[in-house]
Amino acid sequence: MRADEKKESGKEVDCAWVREEWTEIVHHWQAKHRGHLRARARRAAETPSVEPTVVSPASQYRGPTNQLYRVEIHGGTFANAKGPTFKFSRENGSVVLPILNVAGQVLTVGHLGRDSRSSLQVGDWVELVDDDYILQNRAEPLRQVEKVDSGKMRVTVKGQAASTVGQDQEKHPLLRRWDHKQGDPKKGGLDLRDGAAIIKESDDDKFWLTLENGVQVQFRKSEPPNHYRTGDYWLIPARIATGDVQWLRRGGDP
Repeated sequence: MRADEKKESGKEVDCAWVREEWTEIVHHWQAKHRGHLRARARRAAETPSVEPTVVSPASQYRGPTNQLYRVEIHGGTFANAKGPTFKFSRENGSVVLPILNVAGQVLTVGHLGRDSRSSLQVGDWVELVDDDYILQNRAEPLRQVEKVDSGKMRVTVKGQAASTVGQDQEKHPLLRRWDHKQGDPKKGGLDLRDGAAIIKESDDDKFWLTLENGVQVQFRKSEPPNHYRTGDYWLIPARIATGDVQWLRRGGDP
């Protein structure tokens, strides 16, 4: 921080200096360009289905129910030299399971959700969090579910833990599910690194990232470059009544 540099130089940090450097101080704490997201719904070309469905053929959003998508920055600009990443949840990040015990790759949880929408499936990406993890705004590699034992309430995840998150019950450890999947980057699908999706910016209308069910997002390129911060997020309501997402538009564009 600039104030620390000032003190190390032996010069006094006074009100006059703070007033003079205020804009720069605020920029280091909260950069002006923190990322601009566009969102829309587009129906991909697909083979007509003979299965009965409640979704209108004219709908751009193809989900079976209303959803509240949460697109959240995982690794920020300064957190990873390889570039920022994001994750998304169709349930606003609300699918969490209490962790009772961590034994290597095997996690014992308090429950596995009330139904399929709030449970886990093999291949899901999950994040171990607790009080310290959240307060420190950390972003460790996400873990992928390898096995779910509903009888013993155990979840086996791939990879090795990056820290001791989840091992102290007094810190209220939770297992949070995220809903992104690896896709085909050539077709706008998500490209993952350490379990999170790589942010790819665009300054035109040609390149969009597809989340699922027709929901697409675009991270707008900026000059000076965007400074993404871990934990920043956008909420995108998707509605079956309109077959679209609810998003502020300018001149008809998202």
